[in-house]
Amino acid sequence: MQLLMWLKKIHIIIVILLSLLLILHLLNVYSLNDPGYIFLLVVLLGFSFTFYRVFKSYEIQSISFLIAFGSGFYGFLNYSYTDYSLLNTTYSTFRLFLLDVDPVFNEAGTKYFNLPLAMEVARWSAAFYTISTISLIAFRYFRQVIFSLRLRVVGNHIIVAGYNDRSSKLIENLTKEGYKVGVIADKLTNKQQSAFHDQGITYFDGTKSGEQIYKKCGLKNCKYIIVFHDDDSKNLDTYISMKDFFSNNQLNDDQKEILIHLEYQNSIQLFNNMVIDDERKHMTSKLKPRIFNVYQLIAERQLECQPLYKGYEKQLRNEDESSLHLLFIGFGKVNQQIAFHALNLGHFLTKKPLEITIIDRDIDRVKKEWGFSVKNVDKVAKVRFKKVDLVSQFLSEEIHQLDKPVTHAFISLKDDFLDMIEGLQLTEQFSEVPIFVKMKDDRLVSEWLDQHQKEFKSIRRYSFFHEVLTGEYVLNEKLQRLAEEAHSNYQQRKVELNLPSDKPWEELNSFKRESNRFQMLHNDTKLMLLGLKKVPLEKTEFKSEKEFYIYIQPYLEDLAEVEHKRWNAFHFLRGWNALTDYKSSYTNNPDKKLHACLVSWEELTTVSNVVGTDYKSYDRDSIIHLYHYYYAQGYGFQREK
Repeated sequence: MQLLMWLKKIHIIIVILLSLLLILHLLNVYSLNDPGYIFLLVVLLGFSFTFYRVFKSYEIQSISFLIAFGSGFYGFLNYSYTDYSLLNTTYSTFRLFLLDVDPVFNEAGTKYFNLPLAMEVARWSAAFYTISTISLIAFRYFRQVIFSLRLRVVGNHIIVAGYNDRSSKLIENLTKEGYKVGVIADKLTNKQQSAFHDQGITYFDGTKSGEQIYKKCGLKNCKYIIVFHDDDSKNLDTYISMKDFFSNNQLNDDQKEILIHLEYQNSIQLFNNMVIDDERKHMTSKLKPRIFNVYQLIAERQLECQPLYKGYEKQLRNEDESSLHLLFIGFGKVNQQIAFHALNLGHFLTKKPLEITIIDRDIDRVKKEWGFSVKNVDKVAKVRFKKVDLVSQFLSEEIHQLDKPVTHAFISLKDDFLDMIEGLQLTEQFSEVPIFVKMKDDRLVSEWLDQHQKEFKSIRRYSFFHEVLTGEYVLNEKLQRLAEEAHSNYQQRKVELNLPSDKPWEELNSFKRESNRFQMLHNDTKLMLLGLKKVPLEKTEFKSEKEFYIYIQPYLEDLAEVEHKRWNAFHFLRGWNALTDYKSSYTNNPDKKLHACLVSWEELTTVSNVVGTDYKSYDRDSIIHLYHYYYAQGYGFQREK
């Protein structure tokens, strides 16, 4: 792409220079030997600008062919020693592409003769066209072999196993972001193969045996592995197959992070059981698995771009004020993920718990789904389910019956048009309440809504698949680095307290890694509660860590309690409970999902005294280290006005 941009620039410069020469010739400032040919060359080069749009991927060959044929035809017709017929002229011009020039420019008929400018341009352009075209054909024929060899030798690429509508968006975005991508796909059409050729993507036949394909695609040298079939069971099968491949082969010590797309809770539960079983058997693997799904990514981006606290900052900093009240209209996969993330991240200085109201016509089914995937909700928030059929019932009447004002509304029904209608009706009741509406990115109404944000400022659409299926959200390297730093700080605190250190980041299981990631996702909320906002480092009010430390002292204990509530919620929602028969040598039981610290902030003091460890210091550290987390991202802080 960059080479093409330079080619266009050179193309423009040549046309301008030749045009200037013609103008100087016409003004008798400079004399040209053959102004007719220069004029022809300007016309040919000017016309060939259209090739960049018409002959995509073959622009250079198309331009060189036009220049060679036009110049050659002109040269043979005008500079032949004898009269040359049109038929002979055409034949001799085509022979230029065989890397031969017919000797018709002097009486002796010798080939090696000072040729006219038109013929010099013609023969070198023809030679370039012939050689580049043959090279292109050979490269296209052997391209997969070359690309495959490059992946095996150079490595540092991403392997995507599975090809479908969603994974294709991810592959396209990763390629645009500069990653080298290899794709393992069962069946590809000729059109899909051609598209991969043009994008420089290597593909491998997924119908062949796993061992053979994994060696061929350079799996041992890749940077990431993304398993993204449409079917959860196939994703789990691929994960097991790759895990066996790494176990059975002598590979380097580098760990590979494998991201597995799982949508359904029973699949996630099965995967977690696999991981727990491996840990019980003390089985080590070079693969470090992490689950993701598109709905989770949409939820993360939604709450990152439109934080729950936005517009309610003053209320959420006051411990006596009420918390947020989220209304979910329709409770499919997207809204379930948004609600789950809200339960993980919706922790503020107010003592009142988060409230969630869920409206759906098939309330028994969604309640069962929700209960299967999310545990101990009553320990984290107040959640109410209401059965409403929006086809026959009015939403406004149901909302009037709610005992607490709604702060946010999330609408995700099966019909995009119905989503939009309900959203517009809600704006009449809640003019200042943010209303989120699910739409498909290929619908004109979503484009229209984007263009009329000022008019419908309270209505926001959900993120589209192509906006979250990117390296930024799927790989999320920035969040990974911050989570690793948070674990490092935790390790350092344990050393200071003369406690046995935990496992290094590389050896942590997926649950503990996810715990650190959610701590980092909550940092912006903590910053808001401190009355601060992040700004570029050059604009920061705090010139040192000491200044920041002095500023946070009045807030430190309260913010540490908020962090403890968030940590509790993370564990409760995943099925953990408080360990009651704890002692200094026994504070948690991962197999039974029990932990002594899953108590209130006040009770944590008792646990600390019995065990002999100041557990509250870990929560305080998460506030103190905010300075380092944001500094590493290039941010400082300013007080909010």
